[in-house]
Amino acid sequence: MSKRASLTTMKLATAAKSRGAAESEAAKKDTMTTAIVLPVRTWEMLRSLALKRAAAGGRLSVSAVIAALAERHRAELEREIREG
Repeated sequence: MSKRASLTTMKLATAAKSRGAAESEAAKKDTMTTAIVLPVRTWEMLRSLALKRAAAGGRLSVSAVIAALAERHRAELEREIREG
C-alpha cells in the first residue's frame, strides 16, 4: 500500500467514524443530517434571517429557519403529498 493510499484510507476511516458519531448524536436529538442544494439568493436570504435571529438571542442556524418554515406550512405540504 502506498503512502498516499494509506493516508486516503485513514481519512476515509476517520470520516466514517465522525459520521457515525454525528449520526448517533443526531438520533438522540431526533434529527437527520442532510445536504440540500439551494440557489445562492435563497441561501443568502435564509442565512440573513438566521443571523437576525441569532442577534436576537437565538442560535445561528439556517437549518432551524428551514425547519420552522416547514412546520409553519406542514398542513399545506402534507396536503400536497396526499393529493400528489
